[in-house]
Amino acid sequence: MKLLPAFILILTIVLSDKCVAQWTNMGSDALSNKAEALRETDMEESLNFSHKALKAAEQEKDTFEIARSLLNIGLAMYYTSRFDGAIEPLQRSYKMYEALKNQAGISTAATNLGLVYIQISKIQLAEKYFNISYNIDRSLKDTAGMAIGLNNLAKVFHLRGNYALALEYFEKSGLYEQIAGNADGLATAWINTGVVYSDMQQYDRGNAYFIKALRYFEKSDNHRMYVTILIDIGDNERIGADFGQARQHITKAIAVSKKYALTNELIQSYIHYSKLLLDQNQIDSADYYLFKAMDMCVESGNDLEACEAMMQRGILLAKQQKYEESTQYLLNAFEFASNMQHSTILQKIALQLSDNYAALNQFSNALKYQKIATEIASGDFFNQPDSTVSNQLKPAAEANKGAISNTSFLVGIAAGIFLILILTIVLLVVRINQLKKQIALNPASGEER
Repeated sequence: MKLLPAFILILTIVLSDKCVAQWTNMGSDALSNKAEALRETDMEESLNFSHKALKAAEQEKDTFEIARSLLNIGLAMYYTSRFDGAIEPLQRSYKMYEALKNQAGISTAATNLGLVYIQISKIQLAEKYFNISYNIDRSLKDTAGMAIGLNNLAKVFHLRGNYALALEYFEKSGLYEQIAGNADGLATAWINTGVVYSDMQQYDRGNAYFIKALRYFEKSDNHRMYVTILIDIGDNERIGADFGQARQHITKAIAVSKKYALTNELIQSYIHYSKLLLDQNQIDSADYYLFKAMDMCVESGNDLEACEAMMQRGILLAKQQKYEESTQYLLNAFEFASNMQHSTILQKIALQLSDNYAALNQFSNALKYQKIATEIASGDFFNQPDSTVSNQLKPAAEANKGAISNTSFLVGIAAGIFLILILTIVLLVVRINQLKKQIALNPASGEER
């Protein structure tokens, strides 16, 4: 009996070596199959197998499998919120599929490039690749691909505040998903339609779509979309002052995001939980969760969520009458939102900036941002020349400054950004530690119930 543990250990080592040898000897096709199968359960392992597949494909000199493994690497990086790292493998994959004249591959790579570009606030590039993908799928009469393409283009229209066109495209996307027999896709179209109606302040119509989607995703294995719908329902409940139900849904979203390591969804959950706590006047707790979200945005390079987090931070500081500090966050958020052409958030930021400047007795800037908010609402803001829009992003006093030497300007900006980055990191660490201590002294205020 004493020899049994040693025997088990030897057997385990032998079997482990055999398993390693088995994966090592697999071809690129089998390794990519394994990577794709792991995508639903373990994204890090999926990324690991995708890298193995790439090495095997390069040794085999198989261009198609190289393109496929690069696509899988980019997808894994996208789903783990490493957006900057996702661009290079996806671009390489796209070019290789182009060289192979593989239309389906070009379409898939273009779709995922578009999704990454949306997250890093390059909306025009995202729209370009979404159109490439949609046109290819339409030429191939690929119903499922067309549904995805219409959904992605609808997201661009939604960001720009073209709600009518967004609703039209989401509806068409849902119809194609239904024809293709993709229940997940149809339910996702319901969520997106609900979000548009909610942004139009038609909350009852929005909730009707959300509830349909919730009933579906409660029974599915799609954890990302389940978290998304929990957040959307919770936020509408917050707006309707049903704080108990809102807390229930948003804290559940946090728990599911943590359980399945969904970085992007966890950031969104923290931002919306912070909004809820702020509405309940739990300012320290709201600040704590907002800083957690902002910290994760910096780590993952997620500009889309960073924009909303900075806006929310500005709103929180304004509520504390810290208008100057609030304005700095809002101006940064305004620049992000402008680059993304995210009109819904941009209008909210402009209105809050107008209020801040009025409170600071800077009435020319207050009127300026009130005017910008009106132009955004009418759809005129993005129809102006780029130079005009860029000039409007500056406060009035700054907009009137004379020309500065390009070299000294760039050097100054670089030095300033470096200094601000160092100070911001220090302040973030100090502030998070302070908030942790405050919440430790008052556990009820920070509890995720």
